Amino acid sequence: MTDSRNVSRMAVARDAALLVLLAAALVVGMIVLPGAALAEDTMQKYHHAQTSPKVDYRGQFAAAGSLAESAAGQKLFEDCLAAYGGRDALAAVNGARLTYARPGDRGAETPGVVKSFARGRRYNVTRGDNERMIDGQKCWVANGDQAKEMDDFRYRAELFSYLTLTMPLAGELEHFDDIRYGAGEDENLDYFFFSKNDSMLVVLGVDRDKHLIRNVAGLLPQEDESDIIYVNEFADFKTVEGIVFPHKVTHISLGMDLGHILLQQVDFNPDFAADEFSRQTKSP
Repeated sequence: MTDSRNVSRMAVARDAALLVLLAAALVVGMIVLPGAALAEDTMQKYHHAQTSPKVDYRGQFAAAGSLAESAAGQKLFEDCLAAYGGRDALAAVNGARLTYARPGDRGAETPGVVKSFARGRRYNVTRGDNERMIDGQKCWVANGDQAKEMDDFRYRAELFSYLTLTMPLAGELEHFDDIRYGAGEDENLDYFFFSKNDSMLVVLGVDRDKHLIRNVAGLLPQEDESDIIYVNEFADFKTVEGIVFPHKVTHISLGMDLGHILLQQVDFNPDFAADEFSRQTKSP
């Protein structure tokens, strides 16, 4: 009996350690190239198996009404655009580079994160030698000189990150098949739902008093009709050259708080390298 309990405890400890390892890898960005210790499909299957939504986003989406038919929803979205600097000021930002610090244990700084975006689904996130990027309809991960074009799931995950970074204006610029609005009941948030049919559902939780986006959830449907869910929570909003940015971003995946990053610098409309968003082009 003692031996069987020890074996059981060891199995639980092993599974817990694997969960932490996989969660950490997801924060880094699932940079997986040939020869890596963990294959992306293995991590994806594990993530899929462990995902258990804390919120019934699909139920909320089904209950919400069309934004086009909601005067209250349209007003809140206009107020949201205004809270971030206004539609014209946001539209003037054709691209930006955001530099984040990542606090480590005991306040130590771990390697920072740099996120760049430009209009037209162009996005790059870099941490050390690791990069993830999308350019239109293609997605790559790179480690130094090695790069690999990724599958549809990874593309959708990076597209969600791009949309998160460019909201609320992306709600107007990006094509969505269905946009809905629903008033929250038990908290100071109302919700906007941006659906891309069977590929993605983006849910914005907007503070109805300050009109700021407090959280964004991304639901990526799988073949068995379940969803992989990513959540970003935003805090510490500050104005940079007339545009409001959350200076603290917390990532939640596998139902776990995976830590946060702190915005340190914003560069608007920088000169991007030729290969900033694609491995099909090379910088001189």
